[in-house]
Order: sequence, then C-alpha cells, then structure tokens
Amino acid sequence: MRLSIRLAAPTLVAAAAALAPSAAAANPACGQTLTHSVKLTANMDCSGYDGTALIVGRGHITINLNGHTLIGSGGSSLRHGIDNSSGWSNVTIKNGTVKNFNEDIVDYYAMRPRILHVHTINDGSGDYIGVDVEESQSGLIRGVVTTGESKYAIYLEDNNRVDVSRTHASGATFGIYKIGRAHV
Repeated sequence: MRLSIRLAAPTLVAAAAALAPSAAAANPACGQTLTHSVKLTANMDCSGYDGTALIVGRGHITINLNGHTLIGSGGSSLRHGIDNSSGWSNVTIKNGTVKNFNEDIVDYYAMRPRILHVHTINDGSGDYIGVDVEESQSGLIRGVVTTGESKYAIYLEDNNRVDVSRTHASGATFGIYKIGRAHV
C-alpha cells in the first residue's frame, strides 16, 4: 500500500503542473519568421531593427496584435511591418496597430488573406503604404484605419475577389488605390 501512495503523489503533482496555466508567451523577436500563430502580449518596438519586423513563414496562422502596436523606425527605407510576400494562404492579421514602416502590411500571391481591425500609421516620410495586397484571391480587408501622410492607404493590384469594407483613410494621397485586374 505504501508503494502505491508514493507513486501516486508524484503523478498527481505532474498532472496538476500540466493543467496549471502557463506563463504568457513572449512576443516574437524583430525579424522573426513566424511558423505558428502568435498573440502579442505587449507593444513590439522594432524601431532599432533594420529590416522587416515579422515575416510570415507558413500558412494557416493568425497574427493577433491583441490591441498592441508594432513599431518601426520610420523613414523611407524599404522596411515592412508584417510581410507575407511569399504568398502563404489563410493568414489573418488582426486587432492592433502597425506604424512607421515603409509598408505596414504586405500580402502578395495569397489565397484568403484576412486583415481585420488594424490601424496603420505613417510618420509622413517616403512613399508609405498602409496595406499592400497584390495578386491575392478571396481576401478580406475589414475595419482597417490608416492615418498620417502617405501615398497609399490601401494599395490593391491584380487581385481577385478581395472584399474591402468598413475602412477609413485620412492623410493619404490615395485612399484605396486599385490597379490592374483588381476585382474587389
């Protein structure tokens, strides 16, 4: 009987530890390639990083800004905030702010991209683009607000069935700019 009690106690401790809530995951590092869904736990300052802040490296993931801000260094260099230029499908970017990148959100060649309830902000330098979606299909851009001086708030090129709704742009030369066979 004693032997079974001693074996049961460590088993209960291990089971309790497995069920306990884990500590909140840290934000990804600036420049990280994402291969799984992430949810920011705080603002993410990449203003000291010389490159793209977050790179999508797999389809079927969500980048949940969770009410936080992804911050770039401003200026006219070719830095992206969130970059899905490799065309991963079923990527969702949502719920927060991306600011001070040359292009805040880039999504090329993707099936079913989703950009939801995101605020993009420009510092007023360069040919800034808030959201750039090119050659994508069956996408959704909803609840996007773009502020600050920019050339394009939302730039759409050669897309098929990309739904843009409930968006707002202020300070941009072009609010929603469509070029090529942009069927929206």
